[in-house]
Amino acid sequence: MPEPTQIKTLEQLWMVLSSGSGLLITDSSGTQVFHPHPAACHNVQERSFRVKVIANRNKNGAYFAVDSFEEAATRWPGATRCRSRACGGDMEPLAGDIDELPAEMLRTATGSDEVRKRTDPPVGAEVLMRDWSSTQRIALGERDGQLVLCAWPGELRSQARAFYGSDRAGRVRALIEREPAWVATPRPHLAFNGARRADRYYFSCPLPAPEYLARWSRPDDLRAAGGHAPESIVDELWPWLCERGYADPGDPAAEAELARFMSVLKRRRSQAHLRPGIELRRRCAESATELVRTLAETLREPLP
Repeated sequence: MPEPTQIKTLEQLWMVLSSGSGLLITDSSGTQVFHPHPAACHNVQERSFRVKVIANRNKNGAYFAVDSFEEAATRWPGATRCRSRACGGDMEPLAGDIDELPAEMLRTATGSDEVRKRTDPPVGAEVLMRDWSSTQRIALGERDGQLVLCAWPGELRSQARAFYGSDRAGRVRALIEREPAWVATPRPHLAFNGARRADRYYFSCPLPAPEYLARWSRPDDLRAAGGHAPESIVDELWPWLCERGYADPGDPAAEAELARFMSVLKRRRSQAHLRPGIELRRRCAESATELVRTLAETLREPLP
């Protein structure tokens, strides 16, 4: 049996999608999901490939061309089939109207009625927490054929100060070290007020999550979170990010992506905002409601 072919470029991904071959996607949380019909599956998205393979350089997962589930299961004994209807499974897509199950879970866990549809992975529902100081969004939905819970603490300047400037970052660090099911991925980025996701620059960060949390908790580093004058980004802020380990100076895409962001920023005539975000996620099973409550209790202020 031939070895599965790892997909490393967009051109290779497009060839697989057009060939009718199956696709297996791995994740740092330990999941391996086989998609028999990836070209039709809403869980297989170019933007996810760009983040996981190109931006993060397979640090949190990889893509492989695999002809059959049997071949995938031989190479990855824990592999599962994608449950989306497009791949022949029994899970209806969550895009379109908000699926009431994840929406109701989020309402129950957080006490917030500000639930909205989410079309980026995880596709499903997300809730806005207006009265939380360190986290604004929690999402529950599909990613790679799995039900996934996600949160992004410490993104805006006020949230970063509340998260890293208190014991919250330490509690999250203890959580991911104690519970392997929880996966944390550094998501630092440059943005501006009202920036669309496509306009932001999510740069590659080589730090492991525990070290990332520890470094941003240092007062000198935390002071850098927030607004910066456009003229200081290329010559001052970017070298500082590389020196402190938050950005990867060896990333071959960094120069072009930074130039793209600066071009958008120049048109907006706005300050650039450095956001020291981190993504927390956990694949959910039968106890999804309890998992949402666990995350809520971890990040809520005040704690119960």
